[in-house]
Order: sequence, then C-alpha cells, then structure tokens
Amino acid sequence: MKISRTKLENVLLIKLDIFEDHRGEYVELYNEKLYKSKGIEVDFVEDDISIATRGVIKGVHGDSLTWKPEIRFEKTLEDLLNYWRNYYKVWNL
Repeated sequence: MKISRTKLENVLLIKLDIFEDHRGEYVELYNEKLYKSKGIEVDFVEDDISIATRGVIKGVHGDSLTWKPEIRFEKTLEDLLNYWRNYYKVWNL
C-alpha cells in the first residue's frame, strides 16, 4: 500500500496492493489494523474485492495444481445422489 497526500485538505491517495495469480485477482480495499498503522482513522472493519478468471468458481479454495481432494469425486457424487434419493423417499416425491 502506498499513501500520498493531495492538494485537497484531508484527502489522501491510497494505492492498494493487488495480488494476482492464474485464478484471478484479489484486492483488500480496507483493513482496519493496516490503515491504523499508517495513521488513517476511519470506522470500517474490512472491504475486499476479488476478481475471478473465467472458469474459476468463487468460494472454492484451491485448483488442480494446489488442491488435492480428501474424498474421491466418485464418492462425493455417490453421497450426493444418495442424499437426494433419500430426500425424495421421505417426501414421497
């Protein structure tokens, strides 16, 4: 993060760090602890932006290079199908 003063009174120019990899970009717009350490006092806790690369599913942390499943895909799919089969039996659908 780089902070510069401007000609306007009480107005700062804040250039944020952008973290980027093959999955997309992440920007932490606001972090209370960081801003306070730089002498900026405002009332918010945190504000972030995350931009996904096409084909990346948000909220799934990991990818084929860094993530290894603990449960085989086939087992996960079987459990999901069994859940819905039981759901429909219970409700007679």
